Amino acid sequence: MNLLEIKNLTYSFDKKRVFDNINLKVQDNTFISIAGKNCCGKTTLIKILSGNIITNNKISINNIMINPLNKDLIDKEVFVFSPDKQCYSKTVLDELLMDLDNDNLILGKIKKYLKEFNLLEYLNKSPQILNYVERQKLSLIKAIIRKSKLLLMDNIFCYFDKFSKIEFITLLKKYQQELKFSIVLTINNLEDSIFTDRLIIINNGKILEDSSPDQIYKKEKTLKMVDLKLPFNYELFNKLKLYNLIEGQSVDIDDMVNQICK
Repeated sequence: MNLLEIKNLTYSFDKKRVFDNINLKVQDNTFISIAGKNCCGKTTLIKILSGNIITNNKISINNIMINPLNKDLIDKEVFVFSPDKQCYSKTVLDELLMDLDNDNLILGKIKKYLKEFNLLEYLNKSPQILNYVERQKLSLIKAIIRKSKLLLMDNIFCYFDKFSKIEFITLLKKYQQELKFSIVLTINNLEDSIFTDRLIIINNGKILEDSSPDQIYKKEKTLKMVDLKLPFNYELFNKLKLYNLIEGQSVDIDDMVNQICK
C-alpha cells in the first residue's frame, strides 16, 4: 500500500522553480533518504509533506489529501523531526503527554520507552536540559506513542557522533519494523543513507536518481555532479579494488582489512 503519493508536484518560490513535475510513491514500512545539492529543495519538500507549505498539487498521506481543510488529520499521520526543534513543556513527561490522555497505561509505556532510550532520569525534569541527541530521542518516543504513520526527518543527524547515530538508528529501525511506519530522511552526507532502503537524488527540481543506495553508489559521475561523496567504506572499497588488493563485493571494513592482511 502506498502511504505517501505525490503526483506532478510543481512548486516555485521567489520566482525560482524548486520542483518541476515530481512524482513519488512511498509504501508502508519504507525508509527513504533524499539527497542533493544545498538549496535543492529538501527542506521545502519536508514542509510540503507536513502541510506547512500548501500547494495546489495532489499529495496524499494515508489516502488523506494535504490541504488546509485536512491539516488536523495530516498532523495525526505525520511527525516532523528537525535540528532546531525545541521542547517548551514543564517536564519531559508533560511533553510526551501533550494531547494525550494521562492514564496508567500510557504512563507505563512512557516509562518503558524512556528507560530503553536512556532518558528515564529526566521524566520529571525540564526538556530544556536535554542535549541535541536526547531531544531527537524524545521526538522519536513521541512519534511512537502517537502512532505516527510517516516520520519526516530533516537532516537530523548533523550533530550526532558516530556512536549516537548507530544507537538512534538501531532504535528507529526496531520500532519501524514493529509499528510499520515509513521514514523520509533528508541528508547532506551519503553516510546517512547506508541504513535506508531507498535513496533519492534531487537535482534542478527533478528526481535524478531513485533506487537502492548500493545501486546509486555505483554512479560516481552522477554523485560528483551533485557534489555528493561516496560513503567512506564504499570509497575505500573502490580504491582497494582498483589496485587488486581485495576480492569479492563486501564493503565491510573488517572484511577488507582481513583480505589485505592475509
